[in-house]
Amino acid sequence: LDVIANTKLSFGYGTLEASFGSATPALTWKRYDLGASTTSSTPDDSIAITSQAWSLKPELVQAKLGKVDPARLQLAYRPVAGPALYEAQWQVSKDPQFAAGQPVYDVWGNDTRSENWTYLNGVRTNTQKNADITTLPLGQLLANPQRLYPNVAANTARGKLTSAIIAGGNSLRDRWSCDYKWDEDGDSGAERQGSRQCYAQLLQAGGSKGSAWDPFQGQPAQVLQLGQDERWYWRVRVRDTHLNWSGWSATGSFELGNPAPEPEPPVQDLIDTGLPSPGGNLPAMNLNIQAATRCDQSNASVSAVPAGLLPAGLQAATVLLSFTLSGCDHAGFSAQVRLELPAGLPAYSRVMKVHTASNGQRTVSEITGASIAGVAVSYTVTDGGPLDEDGVVNGAIVDPVLVAVPADIVVPPVPAAKPVPAIQPLALLLASLLLIAMAVAARRHR
Repeated sequence: LDVIANTKLSFGYGTLEASFGSATPALTWKRYDLGASTTSSTPDDSIAITSQAWSLKPELVQAKLGKVDPARLQLAYRPVAGPALYEAQWQVSKDPQFAAGQPVYDVWGNDTRSENWTYLNGVRTNTQKNADITTLPLGQLLANPQRLYPNVAANTARGKLTSAIIAGGNSLRDRWSCDYKWDEDGDSGAERQGSRQCYAQLLQAGGSKGSAWDPFQGQPAQVLQLGQDERWYWRVRVRDTHLNWSGWSATGSFELGNPAPEPEPPVQDLIDTGLPSPGGNLPAMNLNIQAATRCDQSNASVSAVPAGLLPAGLQAATVLLSFTLSGCDHAGFSAQVRLELPAGLPAYSRVMKVHTASNGQRTVSEITGASIAGVAVSYTVTDGGPLDEDGVVNGAIVDPVLVAVPADIVVPPVPAAKPVPAIQPLALLLASLLLIAMAVAARRHR
């Protein structure tokens, strides 16, 4: 589970209950303290662990931060609708894909959780009460590292150890480096003091000492340090109080100094499909959407145009088309939309954006930048822009549209399939007789 949120040295016992009969199976851990002579009759703390997939992802308040002051650098996401949140995990990297080629730095620990219980002056206290876990003051964390062992002399090895953001771990440098848990001399010396506080493999195959929990293969940890003329990327995910993770947010970025221009990702097809006609004398269409990003999900659908949607003087020349792009890598991206119809559109045709108010009422407005050339309609829609239905820069685009023409123009009917002419019986008989006659003539000729 990788969560330690309650710190107390005490005697007692715990129970683990498995529940399979409910709609949501769960494992429930309960801890009971042993007091002076009796055990608590009710759990002192508990947690129910479930396995439920989240359909929502955190939305970044501002994805592209541009040039920032490192000391004031702050990352943020909007509160997520749904279950209560327990913690957030942030990642920072120079690689927009967060791949293995560049270090990926995790910020994830007590300071990013809504709960961190300990005993202060004998009173069980949540040190994270009322903490805002939707923001990460990254500049402040880097500028003011905290001593991990404030009660140890500052001139000792453990006393000098401070918090750090490391690649492959989280905000505590000693999460993976177990050597300082022995004594101030690290994992050396004839006498070792204290107790090992994490699982460790003391001897490697070659006889050298090292921790089994050390992902750095004995090398110094890669510590996050912001430099000059750099571009960094960041993202966040959240976990609920039952320890279920959401997906990662869209990728944000920030710049220090004057980094080199960001290379443009390749343009690719996000949707390229034919859409059927729902009837009502409206044609089928081909839809192609391209963008310089990658999206987890993309879909498109058509439906009949609701009566009364268009203002007087206009009639629908196409179906109501709705498409959605979500889970896209680059928040604030733009997509090029192209519709192809079976026949050219008449003069004064208009591409109309459909808006849905909070009460469900629909209205339309013309997409002024749209282009109509022959059978093709094209326009550009930007994540969070006026044509994006959700209006939020969140790596997703929702866009319902249709094409309208003046009401006094006759919309050509949808061409019906033409049947293949069948040969009449009399014509078939004559053709057969002709073939027989030709065959007899050929035999006589021989």
